Amino acid sequence: MPKYCKRWNQLLDQEISHDTRAFAPPIYGLTKQVDLLLARQEFVLLKTIGICHDAYAILSDLYKGDGRAEALLTYLSLLLGRIANQGNTLCKYHTGRETLEGAFSVGRLQMTWDFAEANPLSSSTGSIKNAIEWIGNVIANISTIDNIASVFRGSALNTPFESGSFHAIVTDPPYYDNVPYADLADFFFGLFKTIISPYISRTFLRRCYTKKE
Repeated sequence: MPKYCKRWNQLLDQEISHDTRAFAPPIYGLTKQVDLLLARQEFVLLKTIGICHDAYAILSDLYKGDGRAEALLTYLSLLLGRIANQGNTLCKYHTGRETLEGAFSVGRLQMTWDFAEANPLSSSTGSIKNAIEWIGNVIANISTIDNIASVFRGSALNTPFESGSFHAIVTDPPYYDNVPYADLADFFFGLFKTIISPYISRTFLRRCYTKKE
């Protein structure tokens, strides 16, 4: 394995949660994230990490101190997440849409006995080109939103808002730990850590996603 891969491949040794509500692979002996990858899929993932680091070095020289290099690096981390989701042995082929369904198409890691694999260098579903276009479309649409959202975190039993200050309250079950979001996030956490933590956010310095918060 090339030297640029050896520095990051240990991050793919991340243990998969044994919570059987959302994680089926460990039941069948696939206990680590790397167990879900073919050798060529692992290579593509690690090579992409190396490319992202090289791109940031170039961008930081072009856009010194104005934040654009960091913003573009964040977008590249989204690309890495798309490649990880659609480049593993849990992917399925959607016969209706004729598209590749990623590992998290249903919000959990289900076991698959026959999987679909895309050519990451093609222009078809599951490719890097397709992922870049998807991310670009999302960014383009979000950038047209004029209203700025405010996010508050806390207990629903004790909020800082006055009674009757909302026209509506929208909820999105399931609640609490019915879906282990923090464990699911670990699938991407280690990958984002390799790109973002050295340059932008100290959030990714921890080994995995915080489970107690």
